Amino acid sequence: MKRLVIEEMGRRSGMSQADAGRAIDAVFEAVDGVLTQGSNVSIPGFGTFRREMRADRVARNPRTGESVRVAAKPVTKFREPRKR
Repeated sequence: MKRLVIEEMGRRSGMSQADAGRAIDAVFEAVDGVLTQGSNVSIPGFGTFRREMRADRVARNPRTGESVRVAAKPVTKFREPRKR
């Protein structure tokens, strides 16, 4: 999927595939950095990235059926803009 975005960006912008790949990587590294600092990232017409804490929970090992405790951790969520 990432490869398709890189190819499309390169085609539309005239960038090489390598430059388009670096640009895409830079955008998502910047988004991740802002989210890590505790802020949301809103891109008008595209959507909003936000960081939330996933609660701790009990999961099952599918191989053994044993219960395993999974600690709480931050996860990134994305929401598309509302359709009007």
